[in-house]
Amino acid sequence: VIELALGHMAASMRLYATFIKHECLEPTLRDLIIWRVRSDPQISSISW
Repeated sequence: VIELALGHMAASMRLYATFIKHECLEPTLRDLIIWRVRSDPQISSISW
């Protein structure tokens, strides 16, 4: 069970790392943050 959990965690981390790398290369990190803010009504309601 532990090995299965560790394997799943490793796969998730690898997927996450790939996602981060892809997102940082395609749009810039700033664009990603702006998109995140726009897509989150709670954050976008805060005055900057």
